[in-house]
Amino acid sequence: MKTLSLLVIALLAGCATTENVIQSSIDNANAMCNAALSAKKFDPLRDKVAFSSKEVSIQKLNIEDRPSESEKPLILALAQERWLCAQDKVSIAKHNSLMGIAAAIDQAAHEEREAFALLYGGKTTYGDFNRSVSKVAISVQKNIADVNSAQASIDAQQEAASAQRAAAAMQTIQTMQRQRPVNCTTTSSMGIYNTNCR
Repeated sequence: MKTLSLLVIALLAGCATTENVIQSSIDNANAMCNAALSAKKFDPLRDKVAFSSKEVSIQKLNIEDRPSESEKPLILALAQERWLCAQDKVSIAKHNSLMGIAAAIDQAAHEEREAFALLYGGKTTYGDFNRSVSKVAISVQKNIADVNSAQASIDAQQEAASAQRAAAAMQTIQTMQRQRPVNCTTTSSMGIYNTNCR
């Protein structure tokens, strides 16, 4: 029983360590992306483009301007940086067998890329672009939450099944121990009786 308890503790510690490694990888990817997106070359777009979902203001949602010819190369560069950031996160998710999350991030990256293409081509305004990208961000957050919820449910079911298997194994062991016949032999030597039970 003590061995089983130690095994469970070791497994749980392993899960916590794995989650820490994944979170650390995501944090590093986010830091690299933030550094790339903070480059001064993107400053001319900062008042027009929401660089994150936290930057989506009423003003940015209502910008009626379309990109100028001088802004188009910046839009391409920004689109490329955002694409690379998303693909880094997809790689992290796939590397850690989080396929549902990888698919959600990849889908969002493709949708965002389409929004960048429309902006670059002058087919939409900055406001339209910001609304589109904001919807994509909300959608990917919901999709990831759904994947996490489904995975938590699967994990709980697997944990319950594991606990049931462990309980059944312990019960089998205890039953076998109770059913084992006790075999006692008594020997006598010079008037001294020795009883040995097995």
